[in-house]
Amino acid sequence: MIKKMLSSSILWRALSAVSAWVDRQWERSLLRRAVIGPERLPQRGPGVTETAAGKLRELYVRLFKKLRLDRLTEDSVFLRTDLFLLLTVFFAPLLPTMAVLALALATVFSLFLRIGRGEMRVRPSPLNKWIYLFVALTLASTAMSLTLRESLAGGVLTSFFALFSVAVVTVCGKDRAKLELLIRAVVISGFAVAAVGVMQYALGGTSRESWLDSEIYTDISLRVVSTLENPNVLSEFLLLATPLAVASVINAKSFNGRLWAGLAAAVMCACLVFTWSRGGWLGLALGAVVFLAALDTRFVVLGVLGIAAFVVVMPGAMLNRLSNLGDRADASTNYRYYIYLSAFDMIKNYWMSGVGTGVSAYKAAYARYEYAAVIAPHAHNLFLQILCESGFVTFFALLASLFTAFRSAASVAARTRDRELKVWGAALMAGGTGYMLQSMTEYSFYNYRVTLVFWVIVGIAVCLRLVEEGERPAL
Repeated sequence: MIKKMLSSSILWRALSAVSAWVDRQWERSLLRRAVIGPERLPQRGPGVTETAAGKLRELYVRLFKKLRLDRLTEDSVFLRTDLFLLLTVFFAPLLPTMAVLALALATVFSLFLRIGRGEMRVRPSPLNKWIYLFVALTLASTAMSLTLRESLAGGVLTSFFALFSVAVVTVCGKDRAKLELLIRAVVISGFAVAAVGVMQYALGGTSRESWLDSEIYTDISLRVVSTLENPNVLSEFLLLATPLAVASVINAKSFNGRLWAGLAAAVMCACLVFTWSRGGWLGLALGAVVFLAALDTRFVVLGVLGIAAFVVVMPGAMLNRLSNLGDRADASTNYRYYIYLSAFDMIKNYWMSGVGTGVSAYKAAYARYEYAAVIAPHAHNLFLQILCESGFVTFFALLASLFTAFRSAASVAARTRDRELKVWGAALMAGGTGYMLQSMTEYSFYNYRVTLVFWVIVGIAVCLRLVEEGERPAL
């Protein structure tokens, strides 16, 4: 009935005509080819790195059997790599960093046992080489840090969690069931974190003075932090999880499933609002536009109209918070302005090597570039921070990793005829773009737990394309 009404609507037909024209221009554009990538992943022979890795694996398997470790580990709980992966992803935003690290190490230990038993091998993917380069350069930057001892832990954690994306691709690979379980773990975990945040808001309280300019925002007393200790960090996590919850509503196979997924999405959106993070709000709006555009270009106009309508009915406190974005009278805006000036000056001198991984090295160098007596632990911008810490080549490796993951999700969303995979691809694109937008105003790798979730999302995006190609008929 609704479908018939829409098809007979003049507005819908106009939107369809505009959408068809946009689609034709997009199909012909060079930008589409760059973003979407080739029809199929190129089938190349093993490179030098993969050949060397294959030889090492053969030696490792032989040694494993010679030491009879294959018999010793038979029926061990540590062979449940997928279980440890799920536990790591679920508890990442809920437990302290060291507990999450222990779970991640257990996952990798389990993976190495499976490789030693000859049951698994590191799965090759377009992502791997960029991750390896990013990790190698990060560790090199750590070794050359201005504060080596203080940088060591941060450099190792950053590198290990980036490598975790390769573990995700290896464990899930082309297995659709495992991939959907992993997505479900992110959504349920996000629901739990958001529920805690909403309860914090309902119970009331006050925030740190450094999080809010009390002279301008007199009607805001609390910015929720939930389990992540900082409202901006919380909004970064929610930007990754919320699109997957929305996609779960669309992909649910039962009414109850759709109801629970809808509840999770609603609670996450409410919690994101209560963080009072302007970067988070803008990231959510951009993510919504990207999500709708990936599903159907006709929805973009409706999405923009929806956002415009929301602005009209937006509560005064939210409107006041957004209206001061970019206003130097706002303390946080003015604070970032001087930090960015300092970061640019630092990059001029350290553009190749960086000052070293982690906030300790940044702070050691920052004192020489400080403006207006503004003290800062980091650059409040992921990309500036990476340039300051590790230099241009590491920055390029990070961008290449992000582009590879984004293109994997975009390729699935654009090409697949499988509705569920298309929706997952659109959700991953939305989460990634929203997160990157907030990364323009925050150092989004500051919290290692959220960094781990981000690299898991990167791995999921690559797995999605592997699943789609594996299920697609051969040419």
